[in-house]
Amino acid sequence: MEDQGVVMLGSNFEPYTKNLNNARVAFGASVIVGDDNFQNIISSRLTFVDKSMLVKEFIESSDFVSLILRPRRFGKSTNLSMLKHFFKIPYSQEENDVSGRLFENLKISAEKEIMQKHFMQYPTIHISLKDLNTGTWDKMIAKLKILVANIYGEHDYLINNLRPYEQKVYQQILSRTCDESELEFSLRELSMYLRRHYKKKCIVLIDEYDSPMERAYNKGYYEVANDFFKGMFSSLLKSNSENVAKAMLVGVLRIAKSGFLSGLNNITIYPFHKERRSPIYLDKFGFTSDEVELLLPLCEDLKINDVQKWYDGYIAGGTIHLYNPWSIIGLLSDGILKTYWTDTGSTQTLEKCLWKASSSFKESVEKLLKGENITNVKIQDDLRYSHLDQYQDLAIWTLLYYAGYLTMNSEKHLVIPNEEIRSEWHKWVINVPFFTQGQTITSMLDNLLHGNLDLFSKEFENMIVDTLSYYEVGGSKSGKKAEYVYHAFCLGMFANARDRGFIVRSNREDGFGRYDVKIVPKSGVDETAIIIEFKVVHDEKSLHDTAQEGLLQIEEKRYRVGLEENVKKLLEIGIAFEGKKACVLGHLLHRTDEVDSLKLENTRLMARIAELEQIVKEKSTLEAELKQIIEENAEKTKLRDAELNARITKLERSAKLEQKQNNRLENGDNSSENHVCGAGRFAPNMHDPVINQCIDTNSKSLEDNTLEQTENRPTVSETILSKNDQDGNLCDMKTVPLGNDRDVNLSCGTKTISSENDQTEISELEQDIECDKNEIVKQAQHLSYLFKTAIKSRRQEILNWYCYSLEFKNSVHTITTDEYKIIEEVKSLSEIETKDTKEKTLFVPQVNVQSTPSK
Repeated sequence: MEDQGVVMLGSNFEPYTKNLNNARVAFGASVIVGDDNFQNIISSRLTFVDKSMLVKEFIESSDFVSLILRPRRFGKSTNLSMLKHFFKIPYSQEENDVSGRLFENLKISAEKEIMQKHFMQYPTIHISLKDLNTGTWDKMIAKLKILVANIYGEHDYLINNLRPYEQKVYQQILSRTCDESELEFSLRELSMYLRRHYKKKCIVLIDEYDSPMERAYNKGYYEVANDFFKGMFSSLLKSNSENVAKAMLVGVLRIAKSGFLSGLNNITIYPFHKERRSPIYLDKFGFTSDEVELLLPLCEDLKINDVQKWYDGYIAGGTIHLYNPWSIIGLLSDGILKTYWTDTGSTQTLEKCLWKASSSFKESVEKLLKGENITNVKIQDDLRYSHLDQYQDLAIWTLLYYAGYLTMNSEKHLVIPNEEIRSEWHKWVINVPFFTQGQTITSMLDNLLHGNLDLFSKEFENMIVDTLSYYEVGGSKSGKKAEYVYHAFCLGMFANARDRGFIVRSNREDGFGRYDVKIVPKSGVDETAIIIEFKVVHDEKSLHDTAQEGLLQIEEKRYRVGLEENVKKLLEIGIAFEGKKACVLGHLLHRTDEVDSLKLENTRLMARIAELEQIVKEKSTLEAELKQIIEENAEKTKLRDAELNARITKLERSAKLEQKQNNRLENGDNSSENHVCGAGRFAPNMHDPVINQCIDTNSKSLEDNTLEQTENRPTVSETILSKNDQDGNLCDMKTVPLGNDRDVNLSCGTKTISSENDQTEISELEQDIECDKNEIVKQAQHLSYLFKTAIKSRRQEILNWYCYSLEFKNSVHTITTDEYKIIEEVKSLSEIETKDTKEKTLFVPQVNVQSTPSK
């Protein structure tokens, strides 16, 4: 809000109203400058120009969305504040009482039906975007979060009736911690909450809708801002008629529907110059002649003719003359005819565009300042900031019109509205270098087009020193912003070449890249074309070296390709910038020089092609070798797989045969069963938990080793049957004393050993199994390792082999009555302590015996 100035009309002043034709002014105790809050103006009994019939026009219009375009300081914010207080449902009885009195003496109060049906009957969303004047996108988003949080705070009574996930997002918006996507849809969501709560659709009011886009364009983040606000406005106003009854947007510029208003096909736009059958909104923004005439008595020394000359002149719909409200209020406050209106918002955008304007534009400006009209200029209906560079003169005229620097008279000609704006023009022209250095620019362009590179270089470098401080380009650290400024500055100077029959192109693809500027003569105009590459000094390089880089880039990127046949000479220029310094380097090529250069370039390219072909050939050879190796490995893998499958098949057959033999042993000869503990008695009783305890990290390699050994061994059944045949005549043995003086009864068959021959056989057997105690421990450890291996490999036939191997058969002749106890110990894999060695070993079926002469 601007600084406020107040016109006091006396402490004992009684409010009154005056009418003139359709105009009405409610005179209060004072006139205040800078307050656009309708409630403050009325409650403070300030003088107010009655625009309340705007409410009726808004209600009765068939538009879903109305977009009002007026210059800055034209009363748009005050009118939107008035609409808000008219439609908004009060939150409390106190607010209801205050709002009920705001419109008592205004014209809309006479509209009984409207007051009854619409006054304070709608939930209202009102947001002003005019304060989003930040230098970066992140700062703009941060400010917008504050604005939306304040709006949500006005309706915090909604929280208790929301769903849990809606409450969570609502709280995030209130605390300003929401992400961009939640912020983008926040106004749409709020409209839905309000409609659910009140069972009524909302009124939406958006002030200065275009302000963020202009700021984003000037600060270099237009695209990201455009995408965000496109989503915000679309979600709120497109396909949201179930939650929104009507909407009004106000601003300065008509941003193209292809921009962030894309998709809003239900929007109606009301600029100054459009004539309509119904004069809707024409006199509701800005003061009419009747309204100004009612106000003038507040300044008795002022004459109506002087006021008209200074502040009248804006024409709406071709017929209605309007004054800028800000200027009239300033005049009533100071009582002096002077400039009160300035449009700082649009000036920066206009100055950017002026550097690309043609010399004919400057001539038109000179006519305007002399009081003449501009003909044959059509105002663009749509304007997109990202396309301003393409329209040049037409874009500038459109910007000047919407910003209030121009108006359109009854003959559809552009004119300066009044002396106040003419004064602004004179200040502007003096301060903008484009208007003050025309002669220098003309001379510099002449030298450039005629190939006088030395003179052009001197004039150009002087122009940089005198002018570019205005753009605050900084030094070598200024980055992309400086590059853009330099480019725009040069393009603006070179644009006048169009008036001399040259084609000026910028930032287009050619050769192997995108050149900065190319100036090409039309046929019959000239024979010299110009290619210019701009560079900004980086990484502590010199201006000269950087300019040389620009020249080299023109050659390497082949920007000279495709020049027209009428071009006989080519001037290639590299320009380096650093702050307010510049360096210009260049050379002039003739057509023959270009041909020679092309031949050399062709030779170089052919050599490079040969190199690449050799690399491709070597690569193909390497790929073929790799392919062969892969195929050989694949073949070996197939053979290996076949071999492994054969081995597995062999083992499976062996396992089946072994199972059959084991079954025969279990069901056959009882003497054999008494001799040995068969596979059917041991292997089936092995428990998985016990086996799993013995599996360690190297089980795979042990399994492979055991598999190899198992394949080449005779089956356990074959071994046992062979041994039984040899020992078939063994008979019962007598008691054999052990080394620990215990008697062990060994029983091995149906016969009893009693003769001397039998005694001899026992002695021989004792000699075979006798060993010292340390050797027995080692044997037990060895068998323990083999037993673990069998468990890890999970091979039943191998387990059988460990239990009934030939070594075990030679060690044990008879299993005593302790047989079942020993087998149970094997099953549980318990550890026993060898009595003499005090070492723990995994128990395996083994009997330690020491023979003595039989009794």
